[in-house]
Amino acid sequence: MPRQTIVQDSNTIRFGSAKIEAGATVGTLVDVGAANNVVFTESWDAVKVKSQNAGIITVGIQNQKAKVTFDMLETNMTRLNMLRGGIDTYSVIAAAPVNVTTESVTLDTTVATRLAYKNGAGTIVTAIVVDNAGGVPYTVNTDYAVGIDSAGYTVITRIAGGGIADGETVFVDYTYTPNASKTLSSGGKFTMTQNVLRLTNTNAAGKDYTITFYKANTAEGINFTYNDDENVEPDSTSVVMECERDEDLAAGAQLFTIVDEQGA
Repeated sequence: MPRQTIVQDSNTIRFGSAKIEAGATVGTLVDVGAANNVVFTESWDAVKVKSQNAGIITVGIQNQKAKVTFDMLETNMTRLNMLRGGIDTYSVIAAAPVNVTTESVTLDTTVATRLAYKNGAGTIVTAIVVDNAGGVPYTVNTDYAVGIDSAGYTVITRIAGGGIADGETVFVDYTYTPNASKTLSSGGKFTMTQNVLRLTNTNAAGKDYTITFYKANTAEGINFTYNDDENVEPDSTSVVMECERDEDLAAGAQLFTIVDEQGA
């Protein structure tokens, strides 16, 4: 059978799933984690204005909205609480502090490097001491800087011109406090805060295909599926996010924005 056409633009053929991020603003988005069955659907109600003697005058739409569904494989209470927009009571119980000694960390250029352990509260670990191989300590904010990344891990960054050579391995002592438990209780709260939601597909060339939704909220309650004990597939939490227009934005860009680096 003959071919009906040829590929017009191979860069626009998409492969793979998407990273899911959510947060109060575009600048505070957090990775939701591993998920299956990520689906984006747009919908609206069609509008046709007809005349009795001239047929259809206007064709348009109303009630434009979007829906994003996915199955969370990481049923993380912190992330779930954020997605549910504050309708729950969420609390964390801290465990006993843990001391770490001589954790080796290689500091390349001025790229932030994670420590192996983090505080359950997502704050910077305490009692940080950074030494060289001979046990001589370096000075914070002179030789190195301390910060925190989007996942709540403490990071160490070499300061150019300080005492730490590029590519040097240093040894870090610190104390971290893990969580003993997380609790999510629900029932009796009725006001939900909406989030920004973003889906990002990255291809083999490192180019992104990104969809950002400006006002998204969880549209259905928890649907957690327990698998059979012999099933090697992880249990999952089904999430349905409903996205509506942000009328504070310019008309034509209120519901979502697609940025396509792959097909550019």
